[in-house]
Amino acid sequence: MINTTGSRAGGTAHNGEQSVIDVHSHPSIAPYRKMVRDIDTLGPEQRFSHRTFFPPGLPEWTPEWALEVMERERIGAQVLSLPDATVGLRGDLARRTAREINEAMADIVARHPERFAAFAVLPHDDTDATLAEIEYALDVLKLDGVCTTTHIRGSYLGDPAFDPWLAELHRRSAVLFVHPTLAVAADPKAPLYIEFCFDSTRMVINMVLSGAKRRFDGIKLISTHGGGTIPYISHRLETIEPLLGGGKLTSEGIAADLRSFYYDLTSCMAAVPLAAASRFADPSKLLLGFDFPYAPASFIAPEIDRFFAFDGLGQREKTMIAQDNALALFPRLASARRAPGGPR
Repeated sequence: MINTTGSRAGGTAHNGEQSVIDVHSHPSIAPYRKMVRDIDTLGPEQRFSHRTFFPPGLPEWTPEWALEVMERERIGAQVLSLPDATVGLRGDLARRTAREINEAMADIVARHPERFAAFAVLPHDDTDATLAEIEYALDVLKLDGVCTTTHIRGSYLGDPAFDPWLAELHRRSAVLFVHPTLAVAADPKAPLYIEFCFDSTRMVINMVLSGAKRRFDGIKLISTHGGGTIPYISHRLETIEPLLGGGKLTSEGIAADLRSFYYDLTSCMAAVPLAAASRFADPSKLLLGFDFPYAPASFIAPEIDRFFAFDGLGQREKTMIAQDNALALFPRLASARRAPGGPR
């Protein structure tokens, strides 16, 4: 158990009675497992040639299993996402797969509204289908936001091709969870788990330098894994880009745009990355996540231990990052947790 000083006793991470909101969890629900199983059998009319990474040996995820882990590790709620589920699909299959996944997610949330929230999957094969699924997922299914990948078949967020649906998310002040995928900008590539960090960096930079982050500033955009290398290279970007970019952007503007993202700290809970993230971003922009179940349940308690033991944040800031910031982003979840009989 972690007490308010950060020391541990016992086998499970706690911080007094405080629970943690996990914004980064990928449930391998049945429609997703079916898509992964079948994707190599699809012809060109149903899939793009672009490769998408799917974790090997997808676990048989169930809400009941997730709840058992959450109880043991003092996770108050998880926000579910499958950002890469339809990126490689096209046409009716992309639309149908997105709809099946979104309806399955909505069913999980409906059965456990105080323990789960979920991001909608988008078809991404054409703009009209993407806009239609945003409307259905947010207005009919009442999902808690939208997820996507850092790039879609080689085009990074910030590309004008994505302006129509980013504009719709901006209009709605929606939450957008952006997860890295297979990199296309490096050869040879670093190991995948490292390239994911670089791919998050590329997305953040493209959103800022293209002006898209500022144009669509109503979107509450979460960059995962601490924004990749953004905390480390932010000073370089802020000082050199105004000199080499023809003065289109100022140092102050770049700094403000970089710090307008939310950053989840998945795989970033050791002292050095926590120090970088907490000095770069305001604590109100930081969130916790654990990549469960692709990172095993045994990873969660040590990560929470490291977070609460970190001496670069005060207890109030740790509470914000562990719970309050996420509940502010997801008001439906916060309301369900405040309801009579719900957890606090």
